[in-house]
Amino acid sequence: MTELRQALGAVERAVNEENRKGGEARQIVVGVARLVDIDLTRDPAEGNVWSLSNMSRVLTGVHGLARRVRELEGRQVVDFAAITAQIDELETQMQELESDQFAGYRQKVQDLSRRQAGLQEALAILFQQSKESSK
Repeated sequence: MTELRQALGAVERAVNEENRKGGEARQIVVGVARLVDIDLTRDPAEGNVWSLSNMSRVLTGVHGLARRVRELEGRQVVDFAAITAQIDELETQMQELESDQFAGYRQKVQDLSRRQAGLQEALAILFQQSKESSK
């Protein structure tokens, strides 16, 4: 009987140790599930959060994440400094074009202003003359 109790005690200790390790492993699975946005408690496969098919959802999520990482690694890295330099260069060119374009407009405006002043002066003279002739 003593041998039987010793054997049962050894089996109980082994089962408890396996349960402890299983609990630790489940915590790792839950942590990884959170990283890949999977809630193992939502609609668990076979109605059991810890079923193999339910925990396999985590593996599927990790595979999807790995695939996405490979896709992103294949893309060209954006060189923000080069883009900023191109934008600055384009802005400078636009300012030069605007100043060249507006230089012609400014000259036209000045010419029109002189003509307008001349016409206003002529109008004032004509008005004065008509006023004097009507006396």
